[in-house]
Amino acid sequence: MSRRIAAAATGALVAGLALTAVPSAGAVGLDTAFGSGGFTQIPVSVGAADQLWTTTAAPGGGTYSAGYATVSGTNRAFSVVKVDDKGKLDPSFGDNGIALIDVAPGPFVTGVVNTGVAPAGGAPTGGAETARGITVQPDGKILVLGEAETVQLATRKDTRDTDVYVVRLNKNGTRDTTFGTGGISRIDFSDGSTAAGGITGDAAAYSGIFVRPNGKIVFGASRGVDSTEVPVPPATARTDRDTAAGQLLPTGVVDPDFGTAGKVSTRNEGINENLRGAGLDPENGRLLVASYANTGGANRPYIFAFTEAGTTDSTFGGANATIPTGVTATVPPGVTTGFPAGIPGSGGGAEAYGVSVHDGKYLVTAYGTRSTTPDFLVDSLAFRFNKNGSLDTAFGTDSLSSYNRPNPAGGHFADRSRNHVVLPDQRFVTVGQSGPSVLLTVRKKDGSLDTSVGDGGAFVVDLGGTADVTWGVTTLGDGYKVVAVGTRGTSTASENNSALVSLDLSAPVPAPIVTTPTPTTPAPTPTTPAPTPTVPAPTPTTPVKKATTAGKVSLTCKRTGKQTFTIRCTISQQNVGAGNATVSLKLKGRKAVTGKGKVSSKGKSSVTVKTTRKGTYVATIKLPTPSGKTVTIKRTVKVK
Repeated sequence: MSRRIAAAATGALVAGLALTAVPSAGAVGLDTAFGSGGFTQIPVSVGAADQLWTTTAAPGGGTYSAGYATVSGTNRAFSVVKVDDKGKLDPSFGDNGIALIDVAPGPFVTGVVNTGVAPAGGAPTGGAETARGITVQPDGKILVLGEAETVQLATRKDTRDTDVYVVRLNKNGTRDTTFGTGGISRIDFSDGSTAAGGITGDAAAYSGIFVRPNGKIVFGASRGVDSTEVPVPPATARTDRDTAAGQLLPTGVVDPDFGTAGKVSTRNEGINENLRGAGLDPENGRLLVASYANTGGANRPYIFAFTEAGTTDSTFGGANATIPTGVTATVPPGVTTGFPAGIPGSGGGAEAYGVSVHDGKYLVTAYGTRSTTPDFLVDSLAFRFNKNGSLDTAFGTDSLSSYNRPNPAGGHFADRSRNHVVLPDQRFVTVGQSGPSVLLTVRKKDGSLDTSVGDGGAFVVDLGGTADVTWGVTTLGDGYKVVAVGTRGTSTASENNSALVSLDLSAPVPAPIVTTPTPTTPAPTPTTPAPTPTVPAPTPTTPVKKATTAGKVSLTCKRTGKQTFTIRCTISQQNVGAGNATVSLKLKGRKAVTGKGKVSSKGKSSVTVKTTRKGTYVATIKLPTPSGKTVTIKRTVKVK
């Protein structure tokens, strides 16, 4: 669906809108070249609500971001927005940078429950449709993960039931009709109905879709309730949600070799999990899905692990992990939970959101309450788990990294982390909100705040709304430019607009170490002062030539990020010249592959090479010099 459908319903759509926003004081690191001083908003649906939930780097620069847009009345569609690295819409994509896909356009009619009794909740409205995850395949096609209500089907228990959808777009924003059915694949985990006539359907994980090296597409999900549990007799109602995962073949059909018919879920009896984020471990193919549930009077994080084959990973969590003090719920194999001991006060709890690999372990961003007395504190949190599911006690304080912003009017703001991204130097950036404003924090590998940027490591950005928030985040270029996406939220839904915020956290280039040898024999003390020259030294008439060599060059390459089929090489170069750096990687017995990246003013380049293999490569590096020449250097580099 093109953007003209939304235009017909809501009037002309605006390509972009600069806004006045106020960052926190001392916001060193805000990318002022992006949008209007580091932030921008894009009203996809003028006069109606729209929002971005997730984002990923686009090949060649910029980002693809996904969420929802209102197309008419309450009916929503998946929205995909492409902007360049300056925050401007890319007119080569979709309709002036925006593509809309209405995966469930209706008709929205009341379904029947069991014996034909219409549900008390009435007909679906189309308002549940939204995209939650996005990623780019090696061939440049875009995958979008989301959820939507079920269109009219005579066999459905209730058409208010939501299902998971995956859409594939071509590079220009049109649907790839070779995928699924007309570019769309629907995955149904449950009928969403309870025996009592309630409705809780399937859901998609935030930022939770990934492409494996073999081209298969795996994603995090939630299985809704069921009117019956089939085929296990006797048929009984499932009254709580379960965390799940699904996998598709590259064509968009379910993978029969993954789980059961392409789906897997972990039954945590009596625990109603609220799905949030997902992450993929490229080392072992394990999919991690983050959720939370209320147990023992407080919310607890629940992190699930699924194997590459689509089974619950019994080597993670359960008896393999030490459950912290205060957690009353037991968990099955493949699941871990926890809110670390030692938190002051009582009534503490947390909600888990983003999850990723960090320093060889699993980083989870969350928010929660440290106590109910004397001050109800809602903190932006991060945990780190070992790969067996136990808490990493070397991280933060008692396995916990927290941030809470004082309110000048008294007390503290409510601070929330919704997701995060890891930088090449293992710092990580959390995104979310603080009170009515956007909150981003930059934290070191150990969980402490990086006080060299922002306001003591935090950026508080006022987008002009009453409930501004960022949900998704990605990195660009050399991995130190950060783009977060969300919404400018207000009490009037028609004023909600998709928004983007950018940071530039380029790692400083260390100064070269210069050592002066200590003389072994002291210099003699002159007894006669040197005569003062009477003739000035001649001024050189030959200008100093610019350096024609690349100076000292170092190269590191590793497989990184969500796209495990790529290798990112970082080059540090002295004698910097303007231009591009080129890296060709040659593995014995295979054809060389080449990537290109710009050289920064600090002598650092990030070059992405598309290849899947680990091994020891011969790297041929071509670099510009200040004199305008190009030099070629060879290195041997091992990619793990």
